[in-house]
Amino acid sequence: CLIVVHFMFIAAGAAQGSLELAVNTLLMQFFTIYSYFMDGFAYAGEALVGRSIGAGDREEYHNLIRRLFLWGGAVALVFVALYLFGGDHFMSVLTDDVQVLQRIGTYLPWTLLLPLCGMASFMWDGIYIGATAVREMLISGLCDDCQAEMFSIPEDDEPDDIDDDCGFDPYEGCFTYDC
Repeated sequence: CLIVVHFMFIAAGAAQGSLELAVNTLLMQFFTIYSYFMDGFAYAGEALVGRSIGAGDREEYHNLIRRLFLWGGAVALVFVALYLFGGDHFMSVLTDDVQVLQRIGTYLPWTLLLPLCGMASFMWDGIYIGATAVREMLISGLCDDCQAEMFSIPEDDEPDDIDDDCGFDPYEGCFTYDC
């Protein structure tokens, strides 16, 4: 899924021109770094949930879910702080192109939503996989897609208005390419 998100994000930027492609590629680094940390929690959740279910320990299972979300929330808040206070500096390490940095500055506040909106999806992914709850995972994905469609902004028919639905979709907790 992560690779698909990367390719779709790059394709959305490429469709909008070289400046947007550069901006999207650099902003995607925030998602990549955050994903590595949160995937660690998802993997741990898989193993620990599987162990608690295998042992038939419902109390440990519920405590584990609470702890995963507490730790995941704490890590998400740390990343929000890092992006808020160090995002500009991090981007300036990656590029010295003034035009790219200025454009990134307009989108940088949106990156603060990334850890907050995406944390639960990583946690539930680990919990569902550890519990081998494939059916529930499928149903939650379908519910998520239905919510995203209900709250999506209709696209204009104007060809110059391509970026209305490209970018971060807080309802799906990921970057989308619906242009």
